[in-house]
Amino acid sequence: EIETYVKQYGARNFPFQDLTAILDRDWILRFCKALQDRNLDITWLLPTGTRAEAIDETVAQALKDTGMVSMAYAPESGSETTRKLVKKRMHTQALFDSIQAALAQDLNVALFMVIGFPHDTPQHLDETMAFLEDVARIGAEDVAIAYYMAMPGTQLFGSLYDSGQIRMDRTYFNHLFANSDLIPVSSYAPHLSRWQLFWAKCRFYLKFYCFSPHAKRSRSGLAFLRQAIGSFFSRNGHQSRMQSALVAGVRSGWHTLVVQFTPPWIPRAEEDALFADWDRLYRDIRQNRQQQRPALHYPANTTLLHKQAVQHMLGHEHAGLDKPMVLSLR
Repeated sequence: EIETYVKQYGARNFPFQDLTAILDRDWILRFCKALQDRNLDITWLLPTGTRAEAIDETVAQALKDTGMVSMAYAPESGSETTRKLVKKRMHTQALFDSIQAALAQDLNVALFMVIGFPHDTPQHLDETMAFLEDVARIGAEDVAIAYYMAMPGTQLFGSLYDSGQIRMDRTYFNHLFANSDLIPVSSYAPHLSRWQLFWAKCRFYLKFYCFSPHAKRSRSGLAFLRQAIGSFFSRNGHQSRMQSALVAGVRSGWHTLVVQFTPPWIPRAEEDALFADWDRLYRDIRQNRQQQRPALHYPANTTLLHKQAVQHMLGHEHAGLDKPMVLSLR
């Protein structure tokens, strides 16, 4: 398929939007060999995250030789405890070894992080801060920090909803579209307020880019600020990743502020009326399914979820969705 796009349309760059692109070491080596055998002369990227344990020196060399230019890791958190609780089976040392193997081949490395998991505490955020400092020091290029989203169909969502911490209202639906905003719409972490999460996000970005080799090449803090301010009006791009992050952060903050004073798409009263019955309808559906499948009851304590087999629980969660269900439209 790649060869077809190259020959028929002249395509030269292929970003793989696939969370499972690198799961099996032998498979990715065979894929790289197939690219080399066809001599396609392309570049390709893995911008959506990959498995750390699959990337070693041999794999990183093969990726570079076949035109790989950028890849992303998704550890979610710098806290070993948090990764354990969200079933992210990725150990810190294995992750660092993998990142260093990629960097040794001059691949651009980015990381995806999430803050505000229901069990997150200030200590977990401190551990993430230290983690980001370390990966920045060894040469990671970029980081993207998002707020936790309570996605329906996940174990965390089931726990939060069943314990009354989520209602299907406008606030809930707003937070699904705002996980990358500068200021979070809500916090599902009892130990962290919205403003603590906001402040943590700001600190994480500053720490990461301050500790990166790019920042160290800046002549001075004043010079950096002058360059960053100039970036708002320049058509020539930014001179460092840190400037890009600062500009993006300021623009995001400005957009968030502007939205607060922009007339809504419909009057607030109509919007409230639109969502008025959604929570009851969803609760009826969920309770009906729980009566049919008692295993769908999740513990209120989200730190217990990692002990449950996710395949078993989600099998119950999604089973029988093709069957009609009778609801009471009171």
